[in-house]
Order: sequence, then C-alpha cells, then structure tokens
Amino acid sequence: MLRSRQHRRSDGFTLLELMIVVTVIAVMAAVAGPSIAAGVQEQRSARAASDMVRLMTRARSASQGYGRAYLARYTAVSGGGNGSIQVYRGLNNRCNATDWPTVMLGTCASNPLCIESLDMREYARGDQTVRMRAPGHNPLDICFEPSGRTFYRRSASGIGGRFTDRNTSADRLFGGFRFSFVRRVGGTPKGVTRWVVVPLGGDARVLR
Repeated sequence: MLRSRQHRRSDGFTLLELMIVVTVIAVMAAVAGPSIAAGVQEQRSARAASDMVRLMTRARSASQGYGRAYLARYTAVSGGGNGSIQVYRGLNNRCNATDWPTVMLGTCASNPLCIESLDMREYARGDQTVRMRAPGHNPLDICFEPSGRTFYRRSASGIGGRFTDRNTSADRLFGGFRFSFVRRVGGTPKGVTRWVVVPLGGDARVLR
C-alpha cells in the first residue's frame, strides 16, 4: 500500500515541464498568428466579392419583380476610401425617366428608397482592409430595368447624365464592368485579387 501511494505521487507533470509546454504553445501561437489573421482577412475579401454578386443580383431581380428601375451607385472614395455601393429603388420603370438626384437624397440609412449598401469598412479589421475598385470608373451608376436591360452612366460630378446600354465604355472582353477586391495591410496589397463582373444584360458573377 505504501509503494502504491509513492507511485501516484510520482505521476503528473513537474512545474518545469509545464513551463516548457506553455513556452512551446506561446511560440507556436506567435508564429501562426499572422498567418491565421491573413487567412481570416482573405476570407473577408472573398465574402466581399460574394456579397457584391448577391447585391447586384438582388437589384436586378427586384427590378423585374417590382416593375421599377433600380440603381446601383459605386464610388471609390466612400466606404472609408475603400469603395462602397448603394442600391436605390426608382419611382418608375425607366432609368432615364427617374429623378435620381431626388431619389438619392440623404444618407442610405435615412433614405427608405435605399434598399441596401455594400460598404468596405464592414470588412476591415485593424490595419487590414478590403479595397473595392472599378478600374477606370469613379463614380459609376449601373441601372436595371424590369425588361432585363442594364444601363450605365459615368459622371465626374457623381450625379447627372443619361444612361446608355451601348457597350462602349464597359469592359468589352467581359461585356460589362469589372470590380476588383484586394486585401490590403497598412495600405499595401496582399494576397489574391478577386474580380466580379457585372454584365450589361446578365447576372453578376465572380470571375474564376
């Protein structure tokens, strides 16, 4: 019986062994931490691209479902300087017949005609951000009509001008406008650049 109690007292870890284990775990966490953080932010970048597809698909289908024109406005300087898109519901079924300056009054949060927004600040954590850009276009308005037609316009002032569906300024290779999503650390691009194309007359999609 005495031998058995002595054996049990010798089981378990010593303080030195516990300290070694804790040190090893700390070192592994320090080494893996940046990689884990980068992986999480890459997931946010991928989610931002997917949310862009969902937003544009919703605007196009809502236009057909409600019989009104829907406008998606992109600006590069919004969203904390990383870009944002706001979607507005028009007052009739024509892009060029809607008084969009009146529709877009105020902020999206206070405007009942602003149905949803995609703000890149929602995907930022610390010095890691996701930047959305439509190369060569700022600002850019993409308008969906119930007929299924897609129109666009560009304006230096951000408001005004007529819409067109002629594929002249759009990216001819893809038949529509491309949006890039890039993870940035301290303002420096990192990782994979993801692309979303919004075609003139079709559903948005992520380019593979």
